[in-house]
Amino acid sequence: HDATTVRHTEDIAKWDQMKLDFAGAGEFFAAQFGVVGPIIFFAMLWAAWRMIRGRSSETEKLLVWFSLPVVFLITLQAFVA
Repeated sequence: HDATTVRHTEDIAKWDQMKLDFAGAGEFFAAQFGVVGPIIFFAMLWAAWRMIRGRSSETEKLLVWFSLPVVFLITLQAFVA
């Protein structure tokens, strides 16, 4: 498929115009509330909070380790683009 996804990501990343954009990162993170829905978004934040506090179950840890890295990487991309 001619690396369409990679080319699209490269186009929107604007690597040649890198700047730190706190508003863009915050906007992306807040938009995730609407994308995944308020209940799941709250559950992800709650699971992350419980894991930080050392009170999470194995299921919550699995949710955090699968979800947060993806959200973090894309938020980072929104921060620098």
